[in-house]
Amino acid sequence: VVALDMQRAMLDIVEKKARAQRLDNIRLAAGTLETGGLKPEYFDAAVLVAVLGEIPSREAALENLWRALKPGGILSITETVFHPHYQRRATVARL
Repeated sequence: VVALDMQRAMLDIVEKKARAQRLDNIRLAAGTLETGGLKPEYFDAAVLVAVLGEIPSREAALENLWRALKPGGILSITETVFHPHYQRRATVARL
């Protein structure tokens, strides 16, 4: 599991929770999806939860993420209605 976030504070929270649960298979990565840096065809799945609307260059981010998925990989995008950066289903589908 790779947890990617541009905010170190968010990664610190993940690290603390993982340590509390004695999980040792989580790698933390500071950065953005827009800049790439993910290995091509490396991941089985990618999960975005209530973050799509916070990414300035969504198209570039999704393109980089798509390249990082193995053939047949799964991309899961979850948007919550009351999130301040909520993206409508039609917007997610278009992207």
